[in-house]
Amino acid sequence: MSIRLFTAPAGAGKTGFCVERVRQVSCEQPLHPIWACLPNRAQVIAFRRRLAAAGGALGVEAGTFYDLCANILRRAGRVPVSLEEPLQHRLLRAVVDKAARAGELSHYASLADKPGFVAILRELFEELKQALVEPATLEEAVRGRGPRLEELAHLYAAYQRQLASESWLDEEELGWQAVRVLAGEAAVASDWSLVVADGFDQLNLTQIALLKALALRVGELIVTLTYTPGRPRLAQRRFARTLARLQAALDVEPEPLPRARPAAVPALAHLEAGLFEPEAKTADPTGAISWLEAPTPAVEARAVMRWVKRRLVMDGLAPHEVGILSRDLGEYAAFLEEAASEFGVPLHMVEPRPLATNPAVTALFGLLALARRDRVTASVEDSRFPVRETLEALRSPYFDWENCEVGGAPLGLTPGDVSLLEQVAIAYQVLAGPDQWREALSLRHERAAAHWRADDRAEEDEASTGAGSPQVWARLGECFERLVARLTPPPMDTVAGYTAFVEDLIGDEAEPAGSSAGQSPSSLRMLARIASAPTDLAARDLSALRALKRVLRGLVWAEATLGPGEPVSYERFVDELEGAAAAATYTCTSTSEDAVWASSAHSARGLLFRAVAILGLSEGQFPRPRPVEQLLREEDRELLAARGLPLEPEPPGEEFTLFYEAVTRAEGELLLSRPYLGDDGQPRAPSPFWDETLRLYAASEAAGQRLVRRVRAADPLPLGLAASWPELVTAASQRWPRAEPQSVPADLREELCRVRHGAEVLAARLQGAPASPFEGECAPLAPLLAARYGAGHAWSVSRLEAYQECPFAFFLRYCLELEPRAEPQAGFDAAQLGGMYHQILEQVCRRAASGTLEELLLCLGPVAEEFLERAPRTYGFRPGPLWEQEKARIREDLANTLRALDEVTAGWHPLALEMSFGLPRDAFPPLRLALKDKGEILVRGKIDRLDTDETGGMRVIDYKSGGQAISPSDLLEGRRIQLALYALAAERFLGRPVVEGFYWHVRAARRSNLALERFEGGVRGAVERAVAWAIDACARMQSGHFVPRPPREGCASYCTGADICWQYVRRRGP
Repeated sequence: MSIRLFTAPAGAGKTGFCVERVRQVSCEQPLHPIWACLPNRAQVIAFRRRLAAAGGALGVEAGTFYDLCANILRRAGRVPVSLEEPLQHRLLRAVVDKAARAGELSHYASLADKPGFVAILRELFEELKQALVEPATLEEAVRGRGPRLEELAHLYAAYQRQLASESWLDEEELGWQAVRVLAGEAAVASDWSLVVADGFDQLNLTQIALLKALALRVGELIVTLTYTPGRPRLAQRRFARTLARLQAALDVEPEPLPRARPAAVPALAHLEAGLFEPEAKTADPTGAISWLEAPTPAVEARAVMRWVKRRLVMDGLAPHEVGILSRDLGEYAAFLEEAASEFGVPLHMVEPRPLATNPAVTALFGLLALARRDRVTASVEDSRFPVRETLEALRSPYFDWENCEVGGAPLGLTPGDVSLLEQVAIAYQVLAGPDQWREALSLRHERAAAHWRADDRAEEDEASTGAGSPQVWARLGECFERLVARLTPPPMDTVAGYTAFVEDLIGDEAEPAGSSAGQSPSSLRMLARIASAPTDLAARDLSALRALKRVLRGLVWAEATLGPGEPVSYERFVDELEGAAAAATYTCTSTSEDAVWASSAHSARGLLFRAVAILGLSEGQFPRPRPVEQLLREEDRELLAARGLPLEPEPPGEEFTLFYEAVTRAEGELLLSRPYLGDDGQPRAPSPFWDETLRLYAASEAAGQRLVRRVRAADPLPLGLAASWPELVTAASQRWPRAEPQSVPADLREELCRVRHGAEVLAARLQGAPASPFEGECAPLAPLLAARYGAGHAWSVSRLEAYQECPFAFFLRYCLELEPRAEPQAGFDAAQLGGMYHQILEQVCRRAASGTLEELLLCLGPVAEEFLERAPRTYGFRPGPLWEQEKARIREDLANTLRALDEVTAGWHPLALEMSFGLPRDAFPPLRLALKDKGEILVRGKIDRLDTDETGGMRVIDYKSGGQAISPSDLLEGRRIQLALYALAAERFLGRPVVEGFYWHVRAARRSNLALERFEGGVRGAVERAVAWAIDACARMQSGHFVPRPPREGCASYCTGADICWQYVRRRGP
């Protein structure tokens, strides 16, 4: 038996020494097992690679501490039943639920059903077990200290009893059991010739107890530890504490590592020796250490990845020789992956990722949620299959909706079918619920059938395949029924039953892409579709779904073991599954064997790279603020420590040691980076670690050498630093902004011309240059526009006003016939409300023969009631929960309007209501407006109301349901020409003069500020101004002038160009 404890500074060759010793002992004792114990899986892989590179050795096993414990138990003839993370989560949930039901929780009763409570309990129990705290000991220590601590001890004891009753072992229990086996069975591990513990920066009490037990029976025990003998160093406090524990437990004195390797780069050696040492002198970092500042983490990550690619290309490093580290990589992971993909850098993201955030898992959970019945709202009685979520699921690339079989027939939904479903959902305002979908599809089928009968379509094949054919909508109705049947499980079932339902949706991983062999025909073939994706994405999503399947197996196992397997509701099952997934992680293995390492600083301990970049060296990032104790306060830990339980508060200096480990991972080059702006755009202070590294090289800064390089997203990029084709083109455009194409390298010429062209367009827009083809000036379209809107085309007055308001919006809406796809919602919109006001007022005025106010109000009640009853079907909206109150408000608005109109109607009586002109079935022809070049334009419209007085004069009234004020300037500037053109039409067709005219605001029950008779020049002046604007609008339209012109009050949120218009400015207020 031999125990040796070797210490050396970071990067001095401790792992290399262990590899050499393993090979030596293997040669000397080839039939005896050897074990190498490493802190994490990454270091296990690195150790195996180094051992293989050195020539290999027989009989050597390398693994983590938990692997070692499991091996010991197997050698003792015991088969450890390891408790995987999802099952442990479910077990803890069962323990908490049982205690809550039994009334054993008072302090934590309000937290008992919260998923986060189980997560922090798991962390506490892990810490207790690492410290070898027995449940009975904890209960005795906290007795009389109140329910806050006593309930924690009770839950800990219940958890341990449940583990024992089922013979389960969580990770820490593996250590406990292995120590007990070594204490009671002398033969176990007695034939091991060597055990090596390498790369640990700290060892908990369970690990030390195991090493102590092994030291009594193996041939040789070697433990290595980073430590520099001499006076205590702040950077090595954790190492010093671990060293003291090992000395006391193993009764061994440390010795320096034989043939310790000094750092090859002086600047890095100076950093290792002087970090956090106040008396350290300064040195020259040139060629070894560099500092980089960027405004945001996104720009920082991109700059770091550009530095990485330079190391690969210019320095000839292999990808696995480069590491990217951060205190917490989560903030940078997405940015690093994006930059690595663009730059063509193979990247291995080592950190486990939250399972619930994976896109494939998120898509699956969204799919499972479609059949939930517990999300009823005031406007939705049946919450299943909400329209947005349903369409998202049907468009998801993860699901095969075409070939999935339901009832022996393919579900048969194509992407085109999904678009049709979206159209019908919008048209008939489907919110949620299979019945609403069925109603909409049925109405659309009826409409299509009526249309085809009316048109007397003769060609049967066209009738059966066209998008408007009844056969298409009948088939879609059948597809929808199959969809509902496939995604609707029983309302009550066992966890095993629901798990089978989910597994069948996912499909078989062994299935080849595009094949259905060997799997359920009702599968959505998720795994097969993922396998056909790009390699990196496929690896990510396959890893996540494998982890999800482990979660599902854990739920089934837990149900079989912890409960009687009674049925639960589907909603409860989905909640349990999502809760378990929220506590689970997955690791995405790299698709390339040679990839750049990216991880937290903690995960990279013990690894060495020729080049290392450390991100996030700003205040609040590294060092990370100490977390708030959630269950055990600092005074609790002091109390327990005083009673013999080693649960001391975390000692200061842990972050210092972690940073020391991070910077010493580099053997050749080190890059330190940080973001210098916060999320609010304010300056962000550097980390004290950043300042400390600069202090060690202050002499160079004083000598005029600028150590910190600051990069900005808009900075010109030198050609030599371009890391991707887009960056190269951008750099070239900055270098040769006005160069002739012949002077630019041929392979850049075409792309550079495109970039330059885009830059010129952007510059013109920013400088307010005259309109161009890129700003709506479409002169080449003039012949097409003249043909479409030339002689014989009758212009709607409302469309002329739409052009006047914004030519570009008109072009999108009417020339291109684009429509914004508004999401279905309960209730009516402003246009539908205006239509209801118009129709009810017209019918009331027609029924009231005498036209007196009393008769008008008497007719209003039945007319409004009858019309509003049909309004949802007539206008295609779905009544909201306040429809009855809204109907009452509409009746009240109309009553107030009738009263107010009566006050201004003395001496006037209705002459015509809803008088249409310009369409083939109208009583009057289009209004003709003469042009100076002997041509004319035709105008059509509908006059809401014409009144006449005793002299035969007429008054034009146009109803407006909106609240926006209308003033004379609106006509003067061409925005409101409708009323004046209607006055001209009335005079032409009825042969009487118009003497008055105004807009009537129905909801406000008042006339507009714009009155034709008060306009400059009276009614005649208003008409002339409107005619001039109408002619001008037609001329500009026909010439292709569609330049954006945002209204003064801003653009409507529903504008067709809201997402694409350069000049869009959203309107404030309602």
